[in-house]
Amino acid sequence: MSALTEMTDILLRHAPGDGMHATRIAGLQIMRSASPTVSVPTVYTPMLCLVAQGRKQAMLGAAAYLYHPQMYLVASVDLPIVGSVIEASAAQPYLCFCLDLDTAVLSDLAVSHPELVEPQRDAAQAGLLLNHSTPPLQDAAVRLARLLDQPQEIAALAPLVLREVLYRLMADPANAVVRQMAIADSGSTRFPKPLSGCASITHSASASSRLPICRR
Repeated sequence: MSALTEMTDILLRHAPGDGMHATRIAGLQIMRSASPTVSVPTVYTPMLCLVAQGRKQAMLGAAAYLYHPQMYLVASVDLPIVGSVIEASAAQPYLCFCLDLDTAVLSDLAVSHPELVEPQRDAAQAGLLLNHSTPPLQDAAVRLARLLDQPQEIAALAPLVLREVLYRLMADPANAVVRQMAIADSGSTRFPKPLSGCASITHSASASSRLPICRR
């Protein structure tokens, strides 16, 4: 059985109907659609979208990003997107493995494996990236999804497999956006800015309370 076939079977079991389904693994959701959808404006948060079946298009301004089982999508920052499922049916619904990009894990990988994040080798990239899916990434993602069938193992094994998924993303030469996320977060973690007094704290709390809550 191929990795994509196994992924499809797992996602079908854990997403019984259309829509976005939370799972027992923190940060992992499953998107399912049994038919093409109209274009819907939304906000993509930092995440990996790995399609097991079907096709979806994301529009960022005038740029179109088409992702499917051979091409995954990575968002590295919050982005206003207009998205639509363009290939799906009742017999073969659109299925997507949606994994939040944990910046704490990325920054730890950057510190533990500095060879992955040499700044001089990466030019700045847009916050949305399409890339070819690879067997090592698919294998790690399937092993993470497989834990949904073994919930008693999630607490012990999911953090390890999640770390491997993010390592595979960082190690891919085309994924500069992921490495840039890791560098930015590891830098802020190691060199935190000092607080400048109660006025600053009050201002920050007030500002954060006005931020809109965005969902995918």
